[in-house]
Amino acid sequence: MEIDIKNYIINNFKNDNIEQIRKSIDSSIKDNDDETLLGLGVFMGLIWNESDDDLKITILNMIKNAINKKTKESNDKVWFFIITILNNMHESNIHYNYHFYLLQQFLILSYHH
Repeated sequence: MEIDIKNYIINNFKNDNIEQIRKSIDSSIKDNDDETLLGLGVFMGLIWNESDDDLKITILNMIKNAINKKTKESNDKVWFFIITILNNMHESNIHYNYHFYLLQQFLILSYHH
């Protein structure tokens, strides 16, 4: 049996009012649940299909700005962590290998994400 997830999600919200839909969206984002991301994707598709070119450009700019902001925040955290490890390595030769290992593992994990 094939399930049309898009229509299922749309039908699931068809009788909800604006406040209920907003609570669902806010909850989906807050909970960071992979299952609810499908619903957000369906909502995004509905918005996209109902948007003119000017609104699409506005949406794309909002998305790009949010990505840039998150990327900068993430990069700032990475550099803070690296500097902290390097400072600890400098202050304590006893734990040099351990700090170097932490830095190496962190950079490997950061690279893969």
